[in-house]
Amino acid sequence: MLLSFGFDLNKRDVNNANLKYLWFLACLYHDIGYVYEETHSCENLREVREKGLIALREICGIKYCEHDEFRTYEKRVVNLYLKNRAKCTDKGIGKMDHGIVGGLMLYDRLRKNWQKTKRRK
Repeated sequence: MLLSFGFDLNKRDVNNANLKYLWFLACLYHDIGYVYEETHSCENLREVREKGLIALREICGIKYCEHDEFRTYEKRVVNLYLKNRAKCTDKGIGKMDHGIVGGLMLYDRLRKNWQKTKRRK
């Protein structure tokens, strides 16, 4: 049994997933978020500056992004951060935050897969 920070990395949950698998998914989607950060368009940045999370939903095709999903920060704080991060300044062009985009995409894809599986039963 390998323990890290008190987690048993090999223990599986009721869905037969372990922490290593879940961590892999989180890292994968975090990295997928880089595509949106690095290949942004001025139009997309303008939308994020104006609409925040609503724009990210539209740009990234995210369906599931409800107000109760943010437990650490209020939705308005996340919106403020995204809008400010997308601003272009004298020091450089704005960006979409890859970590937030990746996290939203991971949650969205998991929910979509769950809905699809639920409909099959």
